[in-house]
Amino acid sequence: MTTQHIANRWVELVRSYQDEQAMRELYSSGIESVENNTLSGEKRLEIKHGFDGKAEKNQMWEEMVAEVHEIKVSDPVVGDRGFACSIYMDVTYRDEKWGRQQMTELCVIEISDGKIIREEYIY
Repeated sequence: MTTQHIANRWVELVRSYQDEQAMRELYSSGIESVENNTLSGEKRLEIKHGFDGKAEKNQMWEEMVAEVHEIKVSDPVVGDRGFACSIYMDVTYRDEKWGRQQMTELCVIEISDGKIIREEYIY
């Protein structure tokens, strides 16, 4: 698959809330997932490795969120070895101090040998 095909498929799956399918189909088993965590007010990088690490990160997010009101994923901007998308989210968190928030983050994805090897989410 070309970078453009991977980008289009990733967007298709994320828009339809099929993150697990995207992981199985498009990600390398050695995936590095980087989250710039600023939700708590402190700026820190959170890095997870491999399918287990990415699944753990996804599960933590699901446990934090009480309700997803809307998610929009932009069309990808594609380079030779990766792509980027903006993701708009309107969610209500379980923790009352965070409440309902709307945010836009940038997702930058790197590809090697036809698989996603690194993703970084930047708020």
